[in-house]
Amino acid sequence: AEEAAASIAARDRQAQKEATKARPKVIGPITECVPVNAEVLQAKRGELRQIEQITGVQIREKAGLRNFTIMITGTTSIVETALIMVEQAIAEKSPGAQQPERPPPPPPPIMEQPVEPPPP
Repeated sequence: AEEAAASIAARDRQAQKEATKARPKVIGPITECVPVNAEVLQAKRGELRQIEQITGVQIREKAGLRNFTIMITGTTSIVETALIMVEQAIAEKSPGAQQPERPPPPPPPIMEQPVEPPPP
């Protein structure tokens, strides 16, 4: 009987270890990063501050080579909520962006010697 009880206890410990491994254990705050265009970031800064106040997350901006990264830090549940709100906010068109964007001007032509057509 003692062996059976020890066997059951060992099996229970093993099952508990497996259950603990299956779910991710997050200690402390987590951070999610969202890339964003500089113009969109500038237009949506006020909205991001509102999201920060509503949810309690910390929203920081980091400049990169091509664009900016918004970093959302907090507990898992509030970061999940804020991430959805931030993604929706930066996906919306800002009121000033109603005009179609113009493509960037072409680069200036490289100065070359004019090529004359060959004589007939």
